Parts: sequence; C-alpha cells; structure tokens
Amino acid sequence: MKMTDRGLLALARHEGVVPGPYRDSTGTWTFGIGHTAAAGTRDPAEMPRGIREDLDAAIREAFRLFRSDLAAYEAEVRRAVTVPLKPHQFNALVSFHYNTGAIARASPPLPAAAMAGPCARPSAMSAIACGSER
Repeated sequence: MKMTDRGLLALARHEGVVPGPYRDSTGTWTFGIGHTAAAGTRDPAEMPRGIREDLDAAIREAFRLFRSDLAAYEAEVRRAVTVPLKPHQFNALVSFHYNTGAIARASPPLPAAAMAGPCARPSAMSAIACGSER
C-alpha cells in the first residue's frame, strides 16, 4: 500500500513546500517538503542557495524527493501494522510516522491500536484515522 495522492498532498500542504534549501527550526538544512540529508539522497547543505530560476523544476524536484523519502516511511508502516487498513488510515499513519519517526514506539502504541482496529477506541489519531479523507 502507498499513500494516496490525496494523502500525499495533505501531508505536503501540512509540511509546506520550499523550492530551495533552507535551515529548519533546528538548524538542519532542508529542501522542498521536509527533505534532509538523513533521507540518504541529495544533501540540502550541498545544494546551491536560493530559489532556482526555473521554479517549476524546483517544485518538481521537491515532490520527487518527497515521494522518494516517503517510500521508507510507507514500508515501515506496512511492517508495523499487519492488519488491512483503509487508504485514509494508512495515510494518517504514514503522516504520523513522517512527522515523529515513532511508528514502532508510539504511546499508546499505534501499531497495536491499528491492529485492534484504529477506530475501536478514541484517541488523538482517531479523528484523522477514522474520519473521511478530506
């Protein structure tokens, strides 16, 4: 399972799109939609500073890196949650993991909650995971 286009755009909208390298609130060089050197591909610290003249190309590159970065988070969610999920539930868990890196150690454990049925008990995530995708 992969994030839907709608989930991908919702996460991108939440993160913001910056089509040039910048330092985030922790001082980490970042590009595009939360991409950092920790992703293992292009290092934003080594990218030319400023916004490229071809803004469309910079935005395409930001989304290409974002999609590439998300593949690892999607795989980790698939490994952690072993029950079928609806697309919006999967989107919510990937978004959670992308922002926290905590899919395996969430409290209460999200994988356990998802395996029991993410809508079975109220939680902060149930509003997202159990609602309709908007």
